[in-house]
Amino acid sequence: VGEGLWGILAKGASVGLLALYVLLRRPSGRREADGWLLVGALGLAALGDIAIEIDFVTGGAFFAAAHVVAATVYLRNRHQRPSPT
Repeated sequence: VGEGLWGILAKGASVGLLALYVLLRRPSGRREADGWLLVGALGLAALGDIAIEIDFVTGGAFFAAAHVVAATVYLRNRHQRPSPT
């Protein structure tokens, strides 16, 4: 993405808008917590995209947190019989 403020905003908006989409379409009932976790993971990733342009370590910390939250979503939704690959 290009240099400057517009580039930083575009970079953050690419994942930030996806987080907004998930927020508006998150499931209800027993899967509601998974929806919130996915929104959180995407929101942290969007912040990471923005922050990494300003400070590499801070951006990396946001990305690390996003990965922890995403891994939580994946572990909560494992298949009963995972494929051997």
